[in-house]
Amino acid sequence: MESFSFENHWNEKYKDIYEEKKPSAISWFFGTAGPELCDLVRKGIIKRGSKFVDLGCGIGMEALFMAVHGMEVIGVDNSQSALNIGQQLENIYGTKVKWINADVLKTTIEDEYADVVSDNFIFHNIKITERDTYAKEISRIIKKDGIFILRGFSDKMVPGSGPLRLSAEDILTTFMPYFKCEHLSRFMNFPTKDKPEQWHWFTIWIKK
Repeated sequence: MESFSFENHWNEKYKDIYEEKKPSAISWFFGTAGPELCDLVRKGIIKRGSKFVDLGCGIGMEALFMAVHGMEVIGVDNSQSALNIGQQLENIYGTKVKWINADVLKTTIEDEYADVVSDNFIFHNIKITERDTYAKEISRIIKKDGIFILRGFSDKMVPGSGPLRLSAEDILTTFMPYFKCEHLSRFMNFPTKDKPEQWHWFTIWIKK
């Protein structure tokens, strides 16, 4: 499926990567749910039974984690090959996720479906011209007072190709028309060979 949301240079790289490489050879694959998301579940901020949408879910590590912990989960991704791997893992885990092959700007999810929506390193790939469209789509599918979680590259990341480095202003100006910001901070994510210091944003929002 063609993607209209990602920057063109990234769309071409991402299109077939899950067919060309094993997940362990893909730089953004960590083999686990992010500790920030795990902590929200552990603290009960995200409650069992919540309707959870994982935008740009890839092979679904976080989607599957949430399903294991009692959430009703939808994983959305533009790569069918990634979703195919997620379906295989779903069978191994013995849990259930609804997988949707769609662009994140047009998820096909019904209005006000989700209690929680997660963007795990997707926004930093969105075309600048499509940022407001993206924010509106998230606002459309999430319930009033629902939680939106966003993680992404920060402007403290090491320079390089790939995703855009986001300033606080990039994030706040995009999402504040539709959400209340509850938390915004930088954190150091899992290191990779090329990026030993991965300074990322972690934000929590409440739908207005």
